[in-house]
Amino acid sequence: MNPDASIDMSKRDRIIIHATRLAAKIGYRDLTRAEVATAANVATGTVSYHFGTLEALQDAIVEHAVQHEVLAVVAQALADNHKAAVDAPAALKQRAARYLAAR
Repeated sequence: MNPDASIDMSKRDRIIIHATRLAAKIGYRDLTRAEVATAANVATGTVSYHFGTLEALQDAIVEHAVQHEVLAVVAQALADNHKAAVDAPAALKQRAARYLAAR
């Protein structure tokens, strides 16, 4: 399904979906606002408007990854001891650990 297909999808939602996809590929700590903006087809300022700091964007990415079980990002966040990942359900943390071990 195309993440932009919903007419009601907010720019914030579109940003976080595309940012999470990028984070799974290159790491959530390595993302820039410009990369996220390009992927979400919004202006860099729009990313800043919705998330403020890069740290707030990273937190939103990890929270989204936990909610949607994006194992690559959850594994990264566990390695970083990120609160949202540490507080994730045990089964999700186990799957993320197996994902990481298999790579």
